[in-house]
Amino acid sequence: MNRREALTATAASAITLTTPLPLVALGGMDFPYNKQRMAVLGHDMAYVDEGTGDPVVFLHGNPTSSYLWRNIMPALADSYRIIAPDLIGMGDSGKPDIAYTYPDHAAHLHGLLDALNLQNVTLMIHATPGALIPPAAADDLQANLKNLTSVDVGTGTHFLQEDQPDAIADALVACLPTL
Repeated sequence: MNRREALTATAASAITLTTPLPLVALGGMDFPYNKQRMAVLGHDMAYVDEGTGDPVVFLHGNPTSSYLWRNIMPALADSYRIIAPDLIGMGDSGKPDIAYTYPDHAAHLHGLLDALNLQNVTLMIHATPGALIPPAAADDLQANLKNLTSVDVGTGTHFLQEDQPDAIADALVACLPTL
């Protein structure tokens, strides 16, 4: 199976939730990765950081977590460094007493990414996180950014629909030229 076929199969498994992966229990949910933690602006942020190679940073929408990407990340983990933070106040990250404005989220996200010292980054963003890259920060980020892809894989209460595995795989192939 080539990488394109593997990605399509992985995207399809996100719909059926039948991917046979070595899973660990995390907060009552199956998740194939252990999360690391880092203090950012005095608050605990959880994130996945595995693999080697150029980094692919997976940003979830609101109000989800890195769990959203659980069936997509395995297709890239052998060739890329995969990083998937839980935005502040979501998932396993801290829930500090802050306003949770876009500037709050952006400051925490940029603090984490800066601390990870990433170069040649591909950002995979789902819905809302695109707003977390304000124009002022985009200039700083652009020096280290290789690709930026926005994936909105659902409508209403459905995150994934039956006709979307190929669209998800196509988006990943478009932003990662070595697939």
